[in-house]
Amino acid sequence: MKVATVLAQFNDIRNAVTDAKKALPYFIKENNGNGEFDVYQALCGLYYELGDLENGLLYSKKAVRLAESLTTVKGKFDDVNYPGENEYFKEKRLFHAYYWIGRFYSLAGDYENAFAYFGKASNHKWDNRWAPLWTAAMGNLNRVTGNYDSALVYFDP
Repeated sequence: MKVATVLAQFNDIRNAVTDAKKALPYFIKENNGNGEFDVYQALCGLYYELGDLENGLLYSKKAVRLAESLTTVKGKFDDVNYPGENEYFKEKRLFHAYYWIGRFYSLAGDYENAFAYFGKASNHKWDNRWAPLWTAAMGNLNRVTGNYDSALVYFDP
């Protein structure tokens, strides 16, 4: 997975996709939902950079399904030594899954679904850690749909 990240940094996105996909069977075989989700999230970012709507929607849908199913699984961190870690990862997965699928629906011109998924993402910003991503996406979505006054609300500091 680290190889895919490095390749992406050097704009070798197609090879980064290939390397990220190589990691998937390992995580699935080991029943490692966190690792599997990380690969889906990376693939979403890579496919967005490529403008590959079909694969982006495919993997963002997988990410949403997995993130939602992992909400019922007890995390690997104990609450005594790592208070809040399980909740943090749950919120992070949900935010990023909804964020990416919203971006792909926006790219596809399906603005109704884009607004719906960005709305879901807004419930999982975890103390506003990912608020800048969400704010920019909402501002841009409002801009492309012609809601310029609403866009300014998101873009105005």
